[in-house]
Amino acid sequence: MKKLVLLVMLVSVSVFGQETYVEEVSSDPNSELTQEEYNYLTKGLRVQEESGLDMKKGYELKMLAYKKVNRYTFTSKIFIETATNIVKGISVKIESGVTNKAYYLVIPSTVGKYTDEYNKLLMTFEQPMAQSYTIFLSDALRSYASYAYRIGAQKPMKLNSLNLPTKQ
Repeated sequence: MKKLVLLVMLVSVSVFGQETYVEEVSSDPNSELTQEEYNYLTKGLRVQEESGLDMKKGYELKMLAYKKVNRYTFTSKIFIETATNIVKGISVKIESGVTNKAYYLVIPSTVGKYTDEYNKLLMTFEQPMAQSYTIFLSDALRSYASYAYRIGAQKPMKLNSLNLPTKQ
């Protein structure tokens, strides 16, 4: 069941007997996350929020989606390098009413090293959090599709290969 939920969460849109497509976030090779950026989004952002520190210089976070699902609150923000206006990834904060902890993860804007890290992290989610995250992502995708259609972004891009990790 857990693997099925994660598959739905990662794919969200599929067409039987055909290829899967999704709007590509970025094709710019400079949009790949650096180790420093990844560490900031997964660790430094927590310290910044808890201490009331300023945003990391040279970057901005723009609200993307917020939703409460069951006992979890999800907040996602677009992480942008201001000098180049390149989207580096999407920051996702999960506040758990089950563990009373906050989890920080990042969805990279390009397929690479940190995509694998994100996929591996998803495999560690317990079923209630995985199901709630699936609902959050489905709602965000639904909203994005509606927005993209309204602005005329009707040409889909081919989805990069889906490299799902297996639980060990």
